Amino acid sequence: MKIDGGAPSLDPAAARRAEDAAAAGKARGGRPREAGAPDDGDRVELSADAAFVSGAIRAAASAPDIRQDVVDRLRAKLAAGEIGSDAERLAERIIDSLLKVEE
Repeated sequence: MKIDGGAPSLDPAAARRAEDAAAAGKARGGRPREAGAPDDGDRVELSADAAFVSGAIRAAASAPDIRQDVVDRLRAKLAAGEIGSDAERLAERIIDSLLKVEE
């Protein structure tokens, strides 16, 4: 079963099933419910881990793609000659990081 986040379904078979479920509820003497509405007996509870992950995803989505403070700091180092002057060292560091070799 796929939960689609509330997007309306354009599947005619799904619409028929929803209508049948509403009619069955009415036949049982219950109040008819709207198509797609949860049954009164159904509920969803999120674990603490799921709530934490959800918060982390929201925080990551709202974070800027470019951290301007880091860009400015590295530009200043580049202009001062603190970085970018030793191509061989840079190549070694890139290779080490790709191989995950710790210094």
